[in-house]
Amino acid sequence: MKKNLVVFLLIVLVAIGGFMGWQQYSKNEYTKNLKNAMALMITESEKAQEMAETYNQVWRQAIDGGVEIDGQTTDDFNHALNLQAESFKKQGKIDQVNNGKKEVDKAMQAVNNPPSDLKKAYETAFELYGTYSEMVKLANFPSGTLLEFNRKIDDLTANIDKQKSQFNVLIPIDDILNAKASNGGDKQSNSGSTNTNQTEVPAKVSTGASQPASTPTSSEPSSTDSSSNNADTDMMKDLTQFNGTWHDQTEDGAGDTITISFKDGRNATISLGSSTSGAAMFTDTGDIEVTFNEKGEANFTFTDSYSGITGEGTVTLGDKQVTVTTKLDSEPLDFSIFQGTKTFTKKR
Repeated sequence: MKKNLVVFLLIVLVAIGGFMGWQQYSKNEYTKNLKNAMALMITESEKAQEMAETYNQVWRQAIDGGVEIDGQTTDDFNHALNLQAESFKKQGKIDQVNNGKKEVDKAMQAVNNPPSDLKKAYETAFELYGTYSEMVKLANFPSGTLLEFNRKIDDLTANIDKQKSQFNVLIPIDDILNAKASNGGDKQSNSGSTNTNQTEVPAKVSTGASQPASTPTSSEPSSTDSSSNNADTDMMKDLTQFNGTWHDQTEDGAGDTITISFKDGRNATISLGSSTSGAAMFTDTGDIEVTFNEKGEANFTFTDSYSGITGEGTVTLGDKQVTVTTKLDSEPLDFSIFQGTKTFTKKR
């Protein structure tokens, strides 16, 4: 009797051990699949972000004077965006980013039933999936106004960074990302096929996109060759060169201004101003705290001191010029800060 009991207990223990071993194996496999799905999303989101940033750059250059894409020069942003869309298609980048989305979909479907102790990690990955999906949409085609499109890129990029950091606390994935980087990465190989004599833009753009209200000062069409990239890098090394007041005012004082004061690093205070002839009427935004990104761009919100109307805008540092795009939240009754895109210099 005792012998039979011992045998029974041994069978039970082996069964429990086998079940626990299977559970641990299953959990390890799930963790591996979830990490791979997360790493794939991050890699693919970087490709989509790069395309969206290209749209943003081409859009801005088109309304700021002109842009050249595959040998064609235009200052019409709808035309420019469609040209860039065609360029993306020829390079296969539209197919690449959409095929990447299909792979991510499959990877996420494979991990949609997480163990209880990995549920938080899955929820974080699922949040990133939603953000990444929105970035893919931007890579396929831009929409809205330039200001809205630029802000959406910034917001999605910030969310991706945040969600990646949150996941990395729960399940470290730097090992996978570093391995991808050491192998050269798809991003490097894809970007290597880009024609350096052109500026890239989005896929097909809705012709209903609205153009900024005012026309900026013309400038020479620019391209994204290596010399211009070096110039941009040098520009960001000494931001104090942008300190002071920039304007498009005439001799009688009519026009608009932006005053910039860098405090430390990329942190600065800006103030917009608008006045009529002889400064009979004047309004400003007061001091606004901003932080410029590595491309010399900063988003901001403001309140018009004369009308009380609120708005939002983007300021971009350039070669001996500053470009500002603003959008008011409501139409002014008579006089207010300018609305649209303007380019300022230090020469009157």
